[in-house]
Amino acid sequence: MGSLISEARISVTDAAGLVDRMINHLIEHDISFESRDGLMVAKVPFGTGTFSVEAETIRVRVEATEMGHLEVLRSVIASHIVEFAGDRPPAIRWIGHESNGETFANYREVRLKTRTAVSPHMRRLTFSGDDIARFASNDDLHVRMY
Repeated sequence: MGSLISEARISVTDAAGLVDRMINHLIEHDISFESRDGLMVAKVPFGTGTFSVEAETIRVRVEATEMGHLEVLRSVIASHIVEFAGDRPPAIRWIGHESNGETFANYREVRLKTRTAVSPHMRRLTFSGDDIARFASNDDLHVRMY
């Protein structure tokens, strides 16, 4: 599969300052950035985020090979922009590879199949569900439960 791309133009006051604060924060969380022709580019294992500033506008481009990863990148970037914008959170509208709005593409509904006591304070939980083959190995195992 080729790359999936989404872009956003976000109007904020002090766009350059907001991007600097956000990048410095993300660097503290072990995300590295490099400067390329006036763009700030972050590469993470599952995609790329590119930032540029034009007057009072932040241009963001995210790229990933899976819809679930693209959605995670959009979510992380949008939540940080809102956080660093302060009292006036900007409207963020992504263009390209829009989500269906129901859930993230990589979310799965599962059912508890078994619960086994491993120790007095630890339980092994086994789940079943549809389309959960990606969780069959430890190679890319990352689970959040809601």
